[in-house]
Amino acid sequence: MPFSNSIHNLPTISGYPQAQRYFSETRKPPRSKRWEEHQRPLLNTSATHYRIERSATTLQGSPEFYDLMLYGTSMVRYFQPEADGSSEVWLRNHNSTTSRRFLRRVANFSGHSVREAWDTADQQEKRQPKRPVRIPLSTYVSSAFTADNGVTVPSSWSAVLTFKDNGLVLERSAHRPVYIKRTSKDATATRTEFMDKLKPYIDILLLSIPSVHAETKIKRDDGRAFKGIEYYPRNKVGDLLQWSNERLGDMSEPMFKVLQDIFAAVYKHAFGVWVQREVSWQDAHKYFHWSGSPIPEHMPMLSPDAVRSSFERYLRDNICPIRKGDIPVDLGQFPESLPKTYYY
Repeated sequence: MPFSNSIHNLPTISGYPQAQRYFSETRKPPRSKRWEEHQRPLLNTSATHYRIERSATTLQGSPEFYDLMLYGTSMVRYFQPEADGSSEVWLRNHNSTTSRRFLRRVANFSGHSVREAWDTADQQEKRQPKRPVRIPLSTYVSSAFTADNGVTVPSSWSAVLTFKDNGLVLERSAHRPVYIKRTSKDATATRTEFMDKLKPYIDILLLSIPSVHAETKIKRDDGRAFKGIEYYPRNKVGDLLQWSNERLGDMSEPMFKVLQDIFAAVYKHAFGVWVQREVSWQDAHKYFHWSGSPIPEHMPMLSPDAVRSSFERYLRDNICPIRKGDIPVDLGQFPESLPKTYYY
């Protein structure tokens, strides 16, 4: 069975009671040295990388928590419910396709809208749950994080959540910070000055498109997509910025060579993107190989306007990314909505 499809066959275990029931109803694989007493398979005996694990029992005899395991990592931890009916859940994310699918399928968690828990007034007056909130999950972080409400997210975990009455108790929950980034006025001024100094040299480089096109080689990426690039000389942009800050005269020959190298790399990338969009998958495989191939003669060059746009955007983004900015702005805990691009 393909690995990517096996996750779809896993059971959904969305809380401590379900975890306890599943564990008690599932036999430990007999005569198997790969399974311990505190472990049960989520798929089959051979799939040891999908399992549920029970913690050591408390004095009352009930397990303190159950872990939903992906390989050697606990992705979800369900704690035993407390006397008031609330239950704590820890979540972890590695920002991989497998971990996201595992969280969606097994824990029934996607990070989309989750209702805030009712309080007494809401139950009496409206009988309606509070606002829906989002629960963004950061990737691995080695340090603990404590939110303003005093809830601490332990090291390597993404969120600590407390649920009650099928809703999220915000006062007892926290996730690692989420940011958007804004571009400062100083960064905008630096970028503008830098691009103004480079403009005459970019005009010269655009005249070299025929030779750059002829020397460009791209290769298949994974048999389906063509990234069209192996090396982006990002570190070299810093050399150009240093030249821009220190020199008021003409660009030196070594610096112009740096600019040429970046220009060639960006052209290669831009042409690879064009191949993905304009050339059929079958035709592209006739022309480009795993080891890299020259661009066939009948394939047209990219237009100067398209090359200029790609080149200038790359240079600007490496000085101060337009999409990211340089000033982090905290979105706060459990925002009602998340922008398309955000950062941890």
